[in-house]
Amino acid sequence: MEEKEILTEVNRQRTPDHRFIKWWRREHDFLNFELLAEFDAHREERIKWLEGFELLDTEQMWQELQHRFPERVSREKRTKGEFLVWQRPGREPRECLFTPENIMTLFNAGTRGNVID
Repeated sequence: MEEKEILTEVNRQRTPDHRFIKWWRREHDFLNFELLAEFDAHREERIKWLEGFELLDTEQMWQELQHRFPERVSREKRTKGEFLVWQRPGREPRECLFTPENIMTLFNAGTRGNVID
């Protein structure tokens, strides 16, 4: 797909539930997950490398996080809302609200920004 076609397709597929984008490079050596807002802010840079993409909602991104780190991440319902609990070896667990931004923060911390499938 050409750059313009990819952007058109992202906009065509996008719904209000989509908060994330999973995209890969033409070389198929790199896989990236981002908040759609972050992707939009840097789409000019990203589009040069983008070969394909998949839009994800919050639940799908949670499943990606849980799949990659099943022993380290959990989700708990509490009186103050839903929380993510990130087990950190040798340290206290990190707890934060279950939000798209926090899912992405934990995902990036776990993968160190280097995702290859």
